Amino acid sequence: MKKKFIYLDWNVIKALKDHNCDLAFSAIIDELKSQYLLPFSFAQLCDRQKGLSIETAKFVKEDLDFLNHLSDGYMLGRCGDDFDISKKNIYEKYDEVTKARIFQYPNFKIPEEILNQVKQNGLKNFFANEKNIKWYRPLMFCALNRFNSDPELYRLYREVFKIDPPEELSFFSHLQNPNITSDELKAVVDHFIEFNHLDNNELRSKINIAYLLLDFNPHYHEKKITSKNNFTNIYTDSEHMLNASFAEYYITEDKKARNRTVFIYNAYSIGTKVFNIADFIEFFKSTFHDVP
Repeated sequence: MKKKFIYLDWNVIKALKDHNCDLAFSAIIDELKSQYLLPFSFAQLCDRQKGLSIETAKFVKEDLDFLNHLSDGYMLGRCGDDFDISKKNIYEKYDEVTKARIFQYPNFKIPEEILNQVKQNGLKNFFANEKNIKWYRPLMFCALNRFNSDPELYRLYREVFKIDPPEELSFFSHLQNPNITSDELKAVVDHFIEFNHLDNNELRSKINIAYLLLDFNPHYHEKKITSKNNFTNIYTDSEHMLNASFAEYYITEDKKARNRTVFIYNAYSIGTKVFNIADFIEFFKSTFHDVP
């Protein structure tokens, strides 16, 4: 099904569920549901998996029930530069995310001795020793894990390319310009694609790479990498950005993600309008009519 839709970040969904936002916004969303779909997505279900514990697991069904009601059971699916929206069982899809998290993204156990060497010497110096090459794959999986990134390793990984990129990846240095232009970002993305011999030249592949690469830029990067703010979060935010690129409107309370997304949409001429909750209320007032 191809129909106009509004894409909501998880923080907005959570605010609606917990009545932790302007009541006018809830009323607007209710009214707009007659004109737009509000589909749920794989990325939103991934958000619900982050930081999952015995204490928080008991709230999963409650959150899924709310999201299922909000979306009317419609799920957004992507395939390259195309999308589809169809009815799906949200509870089955959530289980699929759980299985993917466990089986496709295993947690590698790195010996404490190795982690200490990496943290003391830095990744570049660590891998200068040939006997350490065997640790490349497990260390990268820990740093760039889709569901459970090691924040310290990701920070070290990021520093290698920000401060002293390898000669063959010198194009990373262009990302250090805090006033990077759209053309400069697109050139870096094209260099990245060429260097990695990527055959996929689709627009959504490019904007996904652009979003992740902007974490190496001093203006757009996440300033503090922590257990709650690491590559896992950045990757999921990139998925929200990709999903929303098909939407009429994208609403998120994450200012950093919003700024990155607007920059990328402008660079690649994507027409989705991006708002936080307060700005969307003002937009609705001026574009549609008075708030209900």
